[in-house]
This record gives sequence, structure tokens and C-alpha cells, in this order.
Amino acid sequence: FRRCSGYRESEDASRGPSGSARRGREHLVDYERSEIIYLVIRDRARPNPCYTLQMRKNFPYVGSSYLFLIQDNKILLQRRFQTGYEDGNYGIPAGHLDGGETARAGGAREVSEEIGVTIASEDMAVVHVMHRKAANDERIDFFMTASKYTGIITNAEPHKCDDLQFFPLDALPKNMVEYVRLAIEAYRRGEFYSEYGW
Repeated sequence: FRRCSGYRESEDASRGPSGSARRGREHLVDYERSEIIYLVIRDRARPNPCYTLQMRKNFPYVGSSYLFLIQDNKILLQRRFQTGYEDGNYGIPAGHLDGGETARAGGAREVSEEIGVTIASEDMAVVHVMHRKAANDERIDFFMTASKYTGIITNAEPHKCDDLQFFPLDALPKNMVEYVRLAIEAYRRGEFYSEYGW
């Protein structure tokens, strides 16, 4: 703790530089500066002295949902095109979660946007989770299967995908996004959790 005599809590000061505030039983006030959270703590009966505690902010994870669409022991793959990431390699329908949605709801949304079919979120099941370390962040990837869908599979984003087809699970193309290949292999072995990039 760092002592900070002379601190007074007013309506404005209690909100701190970022405008955020929290008032609890101990009159706890927090505010953020860059990557540090400053906690200003004072006793109700003794406004002075008070103490500040510096804590590093919890870093955010990037969440993504992926679909293993499997039919007759074949899986649907899409070849990335003009995305700036792993172009020319095959992946699966996927996308980042937008916030305010569950992993299954986000997966259903991405599938509709990318391959034009509709899947109810309750018809999606998480079958594998990967904790992945990327170049600049850490990610939690949810891989799912779908028990049913409606519509016709089509390449709904030709500006991002230049090939969409089913491949046998035991004969995947060599040009695949590596962590996606590993997730498929882990799923086939019945493994629910894996790590990549550490």
C-alpha cells in the first residue's frame, strides 16, 4: 500500500480520471490509468490517511467460435483468401465473438454469415476448447458440432474464401491452418481441451 494523506472524496473525485467509480462498504474507489488500476481505500470513520494499491489490469482474452460441420465422415473446410492471415490455407467456418453473446450464439451467427446456413444455438455443442497463445494476445477457441441446420451450404463470403468443400477426416489437405488441424485431431481422439503456441 502507498499512503496518500490529504485525499478527500467528492462527487467528482470519486469517479477518478476515467469516470468510473465503485462505492462499497469500505468506501472503495477505483479508477484506471493505462495498464494499472489504482484502488483508493479509506476508512469511513477516518477519512485521512488513505491508501492506494496499484494492480495490473486483467488482460482480455479474445474469444472465437468454430464449427466442425461433419457429414459422412467428411468435414467442411474453407480456403482463406485476401484476409491477411493464413491465406491459401484451409480453415473452418469461424469468427470472433462480438460481446454480449454466448459462444454458441456467436458461432451460429458466424456460420450464417460465412456459409449461408441457419443453426439454432441450442443445436450447437462445444466439443473442444483450445487455449491459444497468438502473436499479440491470448485466445480461447470454442470448437463445436451441429446436430442439424437449415439452408444450402454456399460460399457467402467469396472475398474471404476461394474454395469451400468437404474433405475426408482422415485425408485433410496439407495446406491447413495448423492449430485448426490440431483441434480436429484432438476432437477425433476425444480430447476436450488442448493448448497451442505456448
